[in-house]
Amino acid sequence: MANAPHVLAQTPSPTPTCQTVYGGGTNCSATGSLSINKTVKNPKTNSYSNNLFQDVYIFGTSENVTFKLTLTNTTTRNIGNIHILDTLPTNLDYVSSDGTFNNTNRTITLSVSNLAAKASADYIVKAKVNTQPLPGNLSVACLPNTVQAQTTSFFFFNHTQSQDTSIFCITNKSTTSHPNNQTSNVEPLNPTSNTQTRGGQKVYTPPTSGQSPATGPETATIALLPILFGLGKFLQKKATG
Repeated sequence: MANAPHVLAQTPSPTPTCQTVYGGGTNCSATGSLSINKTVKNPKTNSYSNNLFQDVYIFGTSENVTFKLTLTNTTTRNIGNIHILDTLPTNLDYVSSDGTFNNTNRTITLSVSNLAAKASADYIVKAKVNTQPLPGNLSVACLPNTVQAQTTSFFFFNHTQSQDTSIFCITNKSTTSHPNNQTSNVEPLNPTSNTQTRGGQKVYTPPTSGQSPATGPETATIALLPILFGLGKFLQKKATG
């Protein structure tokens, strides 16, 4: 069994119906109105996962990390005045999003004026791994990043309805230096034709040798052997005749 990854971030303040996430952070289900789900994009597959641990992918310095925030209205009525808050770890620099970024508190805010009943909406957040040392001076660190969905009403101001944590791993080295992220640089062989073996395997041209045939005195001696053999036979026949 693989060792649990090092997750180096403070767990956010809990809200109702929150559960601890494996590796760190919390995952909070909807409290009756909204549900928020945060996923991170795997650059190797271009698919989104709840977490990307170090055995799957490690982001390197200056590499973009893309998150997708999926907001869902779980009720049968429209909901307005929604605020999505996403605070970036210090090892990530803000690149872009569907909202605004506050550089002081490093928080991205997305405002949703209205979300229809049972509807969902996706929002993209992009950040970049910076050159700051990793916590604990580790070569690889896995960080939880938490997003919150809040509502504002006459009775509640910035009431947290749901929150979710996505874990990703980063290194202070180039991503190509880690075996999990390496791809083969060997060019595949191309079949010479559509010829196949009986087993259905394509036929490939064997690699050619770069060594030239041997030349020199040894080669000349070998070439004279048939002539010397014939001359010997002629002399032997003449002597016996």
